[in-house]
Amino acid sequence: MHISLLSIFVFLLFSLRVVACEDECPPSICKAVLGNYSDPVKHATHQIARDIERRGLVARSNSLQRQLASSYLNCSYTTLYDNMFPGFFHGKCQDPTTGIDPPGCPDPDCPVVCGTPGSICHFYSQFRQIAFNATVVCLAQAVKEVAKRHHSNTATEPRTSPSGRSIIFAKDDASVPHRRSEAASGWSDVEEQIPVRLMAICGGSSLSYCDPETAMRAYILSFN
Repeated sequence: MHISLLSIFVFLLFSLRVVACEDECPPSICKAVLGNYSDPVKHATHQIARDIERRGLVARSNSLQRQLASSYLNCSYTTLYDNMFPGFFHGKCQDPTTGIDPPGCPDPDCPVVCGTPGSICHFYSQFRQIAFNATVVCLAQAVKEVAKRHHSNTATEPRTSPSGRSIIFAKDDASVPHRRSEAASGWSDVEEQIPVRLMAICGGSSLSYCDPETAMRAYILSFN
């Protein structure tokens, strides 16, 4: 009886550990990624805010970067989580026919896309790209929200670009339709520059400034 109870205890302990990892791993990993991107995003929102002002799309404002940062934060966790788990990494690693884990699964190097630390480490390049893409999506969403917030002003309040050319006129100005189109094109250009801008901040295609790979791999594998 003593051996039987001990076996049951060990089984339950192992089961709870697996469940805890499934519950805690995804949000913990996402938070770590967001932490890695926190400084790069600060640099990105600063550059984007200056670009918006340079284009004369919004009057100079100390709050513009804060608006961008706030919109980004509202988007970042959910977007990253959904695209990472279960968007890419999810499910069991076992062969559906045999129910057996392939070699290296679940840890440390699992060549099957599934929801384990070993799978994330094997497909780390995809993991890195998902994190980058999610950050781009949320920065673009932040630009869209700022543009929408200021859109009602584009035909009512004069704005002058650093070149001295006003791109936003009063309602009764005959060139308002053209200026609206020009402003829309400007906002679109700002969005299109986000991937290039962020990649440069992250250190180029390796994204090494935004993704400390060695440390992240070790952290991911601590959930096993």
